[in-house]
Amino acid sequence: MGREHKGSILMSGVPRSRGTPTHFEHDGDTSFCEFERKGNQLVAVHTPQDSFRRTHEIMHSRHTDAKRMRLVYRGVNQSVFDITEDCRLHSHHWPWSSGTTPDFVRKDYAKIIAEEMKTVEEHVAEDPTYRGSWPDFATRLRHLAVTRGMDYDGRYIGHLYSTAGFASDTQVRLAQEVCELIDRRNEGKAAQMLQTVFFPPQEAEERASGKKLPGSGNCKQPKLEIIELPHTEIIKDAKAGYRKATSGSRLHRPSLRKPVLPQRIFIRKTPREVHGTILVDASGSMGDWDQVSKWCELAPFGTIAYYAGGHRDGKLFVYARNGRKAKEIVNPHMGGNTVDGPAIDWLLTQAKPRIMITDRKFCGAADSFAQVGRLDQLERTGEIKVMDYSNK
Repeated sequence: MGREHKGSILMSGVPRSRGTPTHFEHDGDTSFCEFERKGNQLVAVHTPQDSFRRTHEIMHSRHTDAKRMRLVYRGVNQSVFDITEDCRLHSHHWPWSSGTTPDFVRKDYAKIIAEEMKTVEEHVAEDPTYRGSWPDFATRLRHLAVTRGMDYDGRYIGHLYSTAGFASDTQVRLAQEVCELIDRRNEGKAAQMLQTVFFPPQEAEERASGKKLPGSGNCKQPKLEIIELPHTEIIKDAKAGYRKATSGSRLHRPSLRKPVLPQRIFIRKTPREVHGTILVDASGSMGDWDQVSKWCELAPFGTIAYYAGGHRDGKLFVYARNGRKAKEIVNPHMGGNTVDGPAIDWLLTQAKPRIMITDRKFCGAADSFAQVGRLDQLERTGEIKVMDYSNK
């Protein structure tokens, strides 16, 4: 137990409705931070001695109402809850006005962020896929929020985002969207966006049906209709191959002419193999989406599909599968996006490798930008490869 700080000035701003907590200070800069509660009442606040984290935790005790936060952040996990709430505090409740934070607080923070970023870089060195992951992004987002709280006065906004070191331009835009939502006191939507990007629910097929799921925030997905076109035509390049084998009913005659007979002198017909899935964004911004048929040449045994959305729903057409294709491409008579999220959900249920042909100009749904960030994450982790027509 740390030392009890009687008459702590830091506790003076805690509303009486939340209790009259005792402040305990612990030795060392690595001590824990903790709130002791009895129901909705604060009983004690434990902080380390470094001025930044002490200030940060006292901000929580003054301005984080657990009951209200459970409503604002419903449907998101604890990690997203914590990061979004930290950003909210530094955006709206930093105790000093911009540019007037005491030097000793700045120095303590500089030491903490240096240690955190060193840890991040060590993780990236050990595992490159850590770069751009949730822990990497969250550390940089919180750093950005603290910097904005200390120094942001409406200028140099681009500089702040560029120096945070996010993994991609999409993540820079995501951080900006999140901060702007928090600035407008819409932290609930900001948290839901982060949840969608980094912690999408696993039940992809259920999400594609338009249902609300626990953990997906309050954003209901537009309904996506999956249409399996009649695959009546054989794709000309969908031919079964042959391989050499140690036994079989047919001899590989060129092998018989060799001075020393190899082990494999028979040939066997290879089975048809599924060569992944290609999903084409058929929205208006993509241009000539009739090129979907040409992708059959690249993956004759693969699954080829395309989708488009309207105002409230959309359609996904499975054009080819297992070496066969539909006689013609059915025009969806929709030129929008809207259903990018459910379409990605469908793609994740299909065979690998997965390719998505899209310009990433998602729009029309409440979580469209979040789906851009989500696709960026799926590409980063190797779940989906993203291409456009020009890369064919």
